[in-house]
Amino acid sequence: MNCHADSRPRLHFRASDCRSYLSFGLYQMGERFVNFLSANVDYLIIGKLLGAEALGFYSIAYKLVAIPLKRLNPIVTSVAFPVFSLKQKDDKALRSGYLEMSKALSLISFPLLAGIAVTAPLIIPILYGPGWEPSVPLLQALSLLGILKSLGNPSGSIILAKGRADLGFKFNLTILVVNAVVFYIAAHQSALAVALSFSALTFLYFIALQTLVVNRMIQLGWGPYLKTIAPACLSCLGMMACVIGSRWALSFTSIAPVALLAVSIGIGVLGYGCFAYPSNRGFVDSILAALKGKERRIP
Repeated sequence: MNCHADSRPRLHFRASDCRSYLSFGLYQMGERFVNFLSANVDYLIIGKLLGAEALGFYSIAYKLVAIPLKRLNPIVTSVAFPVFSLKQKDDKALRSGYLEMSKALSLISFPLLAGIAVTAPLIIPILYGPGWEPSVPLLQALSLLGILKSLGNPSGSIILAKGRADLGFKFNLTILVVNAVVFYIAAHQSALAVALSFSALTFLYFIALQTLVVNRMIQLGWGPYLKTIAPACLSCLGMMACVIGSRWALSFTSIAPVALLAVSIGIGVLGYGCFAYPSNRGFVDSILAALKGKERRIP
């Protein structure tokens, strides 16, 4: 086989070829730094204005809410970004993938965090003992925050897949500034005021990000999105009613707190399964088939 001289590899460098990659990388690095600050600004303000005791109650609640997020987010990020990147120009495929991922996250994260909220009066004393009861309302207030953060996770992958790391950086920088101001004001009231304001702000950020960025990028409307997560929402409400009702009925007995928590969890799992499975049977079966190595088919 003949090889031409001009086919040999040569050194090549052109600054303009690197500009887009450097810009993307710098914005993503900046976003991660801003996210780090944003994730700790509530701790800093509560510790400064309310003291170590209030910070201890708050941090316990936040760490419990963060457990599902720490388990789910790395999985979502590692799967979503490369898959979405391959379909960067195909908005229809991105919409389908985004809705599919949102549905899976809602079915998993909603019951976990809603369950934490309704069983908080049992979880805190059992895990940490007496004296930690002030963490209970904080944990319940922050549960909504956890649900919204889990739902908002795929949006970051969409933004990066579309090559708009600058939007993620600017959006999160805005969040950092607004959070710092609102938390500083709320902390003059109580740690619970900070927790409630955190959840309320996260709800507003979620609506803004979904409306102004994600929906426009992939041409997705609110109707299909709400239809996707509605079954999990309704199933969670049914589950919470079952758990609260069973706890009320068992409160007239002398059942031990640990046993009451175990019964509440069991009723919650069974109740959620009964409510969620009929309306999501095809989706759940397709996930189980994928886990077994079968061909994955989403209805």
